[in-house]
Amino acid sequence: MIIFLYGPDAYRRRQKLNEILKTYRAKHSNLNSEVFDLTDSEKEFLRFKDFLNSQSLFQDFKLAVVSGIYEAEPRKDLAGLMKIVLESEKTVVIISEAKEPPKEFDFLVKKPVYPAKGGVYPAKSGVQHQEFRELKGDYFKAFLKKETVSRGLKFSPMAEKWLAEAYEPDTWGLINELEKIASANLNQSIEIKDLKIISDFGIKENIFDLTRTLAMSRPLGDKLVNLEQLFLQKEAAPHIFNLLAVIAPPSLVARLADYDYSIKSGGLDYEEALLDLVI
Repeated sequence: MIIFLYGPDAYRRRQKLNEILKTYRAKHSNLNSEVFDLTDSEKEFLRFKDFLNSQSLFQDFKLAVVSGIYEAEPRKDLAGLMKIVLESEKTVVIISEAKEPPKEFDFLVKKPVYPAKGGVYPAKSGVQHQEFRELKGDYFKAFLKKETVSRGLKFSPMAEKWLAEAYEPDTWGLINELEKIASANLNQSIEIKDLKIISDFGIKENIFDLTRTLAMSRPLGDKLVNLEQLFLQKEAAPHIFNLLAVIAPPSLVARLADYDYSIKSGGLDYEEALLDLVI
């Protein structure tokens, strides 16, 4: 079976991916899972092919998280391999891409498919797809309201309007800002004047850039300097970790999930997890 998530709203697409992974991990205790970035990498394609063809006496269900299929080489072979996966009941391939599929992969969105509903994927085989378009207008305002309520925040109508206009359609940026506002522990209804005190868009962008480097292939020294800078700016470690979970490439999804489990089960704390990830 293939689950195809696509569209420019990377935040909601990543949230759905995490939701699906959580569901399968809860259902299959011996889940055999791997992450593959096939961008211009024939070696990675061969590793993916070996994963799909391999068999294990102890792991009878396999799950692969895949990105970069449009740039993969050889593309035709990959499309053919994907079509074989369609009828498998014991192999799930989750594909996450920002754009609609090119001709070779249009079977991912063509009928017959099993449309995703509410994060539940009951079909045994085939393709399930979900598109994540940019949210605009009332849809973005509804998203803002939902995320505001989930964090226990309360904005005045003017402050809420100000936030919507400042961030539409950037859901990533909005979530980052809401996390920062929530960490200020304001108990009263938040006004525009409060937002102007809390929010510094220049610093916000800097936080985003610094955090993004932690997920990239950069020299260890650069990553340590950037992590230290985030701590010096008194950015909360949970805030950094959650932002990193949103912007990290697919190759880091499994590791971040393991760190998240360790943190919530009393193993590592957020600072230790971030340092361990960087080094």
